[in-house]
Amino acid sequence: MLCTVSSGIVEAVPVDLKSVTIRESNTTIRIDGVLDEQAWLHAEAAADFFQRFPADTSDALTRTEVKLTYDQDFFYVGAVCYDHVDGDYVVSSLRRDFEGPGNDALNIIIDPFSDLTNGFLFGITPYGVQRESLIINGGSDHHDENVSWDNKWFSKVTRYEDHWVAEIAIPFKTLRYKEGIETWRVNFIRVDYKQNEYS
Repeated sequence: MLCTVSSGIVEAVPVDLKSVTIRESNTTIRIDGVLDEQAWLHAEAAADFFQRFPADTSDALTRTEVKLTYDQDFFYVGAVCYDHVDGDYVVSSLRRDFEGPGNDALNIIIDPFSDLTNGFLFGITPYGVQRESLIINGGSDHHDENVSWDNKWFSKVTRYEDHWVAEIAIPFKTLRYKEGIETWRVNFIRVDYKQNEYS
């Protein structure tokens, strides 16, 4: 499976798309917030995030590394979100389906049709709080997000002194996609309010 990684479903300014080849896991992935399975050790990382706020002209100040794998039932995401600023993470709610703004988080947008129109968003905070929504009309406006869409997916976050790790399993049955398509568009959004950065 090949994913093209972009910095948005719809871009006002074209960006160079990066691609990540995803290899199928031949071992069981245990969702425990520790990326120690062989699939993670050999997975290609998406790491060169581009800053979107406060400026959109530079690389992200805070490093984020995301790896992907899959098996017959699940699409897996493993992420390491580094943190260089002392203090607690910024989280305004510990409730599921938290509001996007106002929370440190990692969001994953999956566009299986690669049409830049519709997608599935899965978000997680450093405290393991989940949110999911449907993206419609390209997602260029906050009204283009249907937060009433609910699905069961699995995640675990482990926090360390200078980073946090998210391990996520999204059941394929929660996603709508065409069989046989091997290239999906995926976008990762890191929100780091302590650094005052959106990348």
